[in-house]
Amino acid sequence: MSEIDSKALMSLLSKESGSDATDLLKQLISSAITEKKSVATPEKLLELYERYSQQHIFKKGDLVRWKSGFKDRKLPLEGEPAVVIEVCENPIFDSQDDAGSHYFREPYDIRLGVLQSDGTFTAYYYNSHRFEPYSK
Repeated sequence: MSEIDSKALMSLLSKESGSDATDLLKQLISSAITEKKSVATPEKLLELYERYSQQHIFKKGDLVRWKSGFKDRKLPLEGEPAVVIEVCENPIFDSQDDAGSHYFREPYDIRLGVLQSDGTFTAYYYNSHRFEPYSK
């Protein structure tokens, strides 16, 4: 939630006070606004670059999870496993037309099976550089 969205929500909530849930929500939003944001440092950028560059060779049936700091989709959830369904011989490139999008020319070279919140098994394409072998 952006700071502007948070402030707008706080403004709306301030019109209806008295509820414990409303007060708790106000506190949560307020702390989210004031929470210190992570700052990019040369060391952190180089660490993440090294982790991104580390390529794992996956095969069908492997369990994988997001590398820490590389989750850019809703699923799978952080720390949850996904199963490799397909390893693409030739990557599929995102056709996003906007060069300002982080999905622009993103190479999808792996198809993973994930569970939706309702238990439905669904498959999506991902960039394998963002994943590592799953371990408990």
